[in-house]
Amino acid sequence: MLNISQYLKTGALDGLRVGADLLLFTERMGEIHESEKQYFNPSDSTEGFSIFRQGVEYMFIDYQLYGINIDVVDSQFCLNLNFALSNHTPLSVMLAYLTLEGIDWNFYSKDTFDKIVALRLASGVKLSYQYNEDNELVLTSFYSYARMK
Repeated sequence: MLNISQYLKTGALDGLRVGADLLLFTERMGEIHESEKQYFNPSDSTEGFSIFRQGVEYMFIDYQLYGINIDVVDSQFCLNLNFALSNHTPLSVMLAYLTLEGIDWNFYSKDTFDKIVALRLASGVKLSYQYNEDNELVLTSFYSYARMK
């Protein structure tokens, strides 16, 4: 189970943060095989690609790490040895954890709409909760993206 506590605190996952180059990624995470790449536009490989490692999506544009996305719905992650996350981790529990760790946060209006609530952490990492078809508020993802120029 991948521990994402440092990612929430620092914005770095396995020593990688958005903006890192492809060379640093391969040094930390190993070689990327062509079969792993999921191109954003299969007919134009220059538009960028994603790869998935340990349930984490790493997105590259122009050989730079553009985004890190952790989809909580399909994977299990933890914040420490005693606290596993799932999509049913209540927002109140997440806010209590952030407070306990001294991680500042605010609501992120750019990604809060319809039935989605997003929080932005001081590290730049964002997390989202969404109401599902049963009208339950569920944790869906943790993510960080570089600004487009």
